Amino acid sequence: MWRVILAAVACIVVGTLPAAPAEAGPAWLPALDISAAAHFAQSPQVAVDPRGNVVAVWTRFNGTNYMVQAAVRQASSGAWQAPVDLSVAGQSAVGPQVALDPQGNAVVVWSRFSGTHEIIQSTVRPAASGVWQAPVDISVDGEDAASPQVALDPQGNAIAVWSRSNGPT
Repeated sequence: MWRVILAAVACIVVGTLPAAPAEAGPAWLPALDISAAAHFAQSPQVAVDPRGNVVAVWTRFNGTNYMVQAAVRQASSGAWQAPVDLSVAGQSAVGPQVALDPQGNAVVVWSRFSGTHEIIQSTVRPAASGVWQAPVDISVDGEDAASPQVALDPQGNAIAVWSRSNGPT
């Protein structure tokens, strides 16, 4: 069973290089399983802001559909929060991408199958509330859309891009 495993280089996690002989470099910390137990998980993505807050996203299989999940690690606590579902149950969602701005605001995009078309969805997690908002469709209804990417600028403005099919040609 595939799981989402996180590993980090010590200098990235703590913000400074550990004291070591000149010939030794940063060392990887032990890997940590951040996905829900007993669920198949794949396609992880991760974003880190300048303060060390981290958001990881991935796709998990719930036995019927693929779901997009996320876990958050606040730099202030250093602990990972339990994973949460971002996509809605009942329709498969895949290909999550995540971005964080310098204030810790997060945005995630993914592709979900409506039963007829692939639709790009998004959710945001404002740093002030720390709560994921309900997902919204951002691609045009009635057209297939896939392979989303997302970025945030320093002011928290998001931009998303994806591929769209205009039909058989």
